[in-house]
Amino acid sequence: MQFPIESSRLSISPFRSTDFDQFYQVVKNPQVMHFIVRNGMPLEMAKESFDLRLRLYQQFPQMGSWKVCLKESGEYIGHCNYNYIRKSNLPQLGYLLLPEFWGKGYATEIAQTLSDYHRTRFAHSRYENKLYALTDNENTASQNVLEKVGFQYVKRAFYYGTWCRFYVQENRKV
Repeated sequence: MQFPIESSRLSISPFRSTDFDQFYQVVKNPQVMHFIVRNGMPLEMAKESFDLRLRLYQQFPQMGSWKVCLKESGEYIGHCNYNYIRKSNLPQLGYLLLPEFWGKGYATEIAQTLSDYHRTRFAHSRYENKLYALTDNENTASQNVLEKVGFQYVKRAFYYGTWCRFYVQENRKV
């Protein structure tokens, strides 16, 4: 896997052990985490989560939780996930942005970039022809992002201890 993964305005790359403060900026923010855990993540939980992400990246370098920066300035704006839905082999994407970067098209750009990455990664695979995403039932902004990049709502489902909207995107030909 070649990093960074780039779009027109963004650069996506794995977190390094020195990036915890950036990661914590996002996960401690109650606005950002509202639709995930309803509140900001406490420091110790964030450290455990960050350490787990670093370990998983070592095991699965083509998947993970990656930092997202503006390509031109290098400014950190949030992070994204490309991994499997827990207890499944269904690949999913996700994104978390600091509030000052909401409403500027970055979530859509991340979703499209990860979708393209997935399509390219599995271009010759007959098994991984779909990409999935989950949103909170009330998170209409993320639902709009997913639909804008070709995801279709499938069903309401119970994941990660809450009811979510379950989306799928068919893997288009490269």
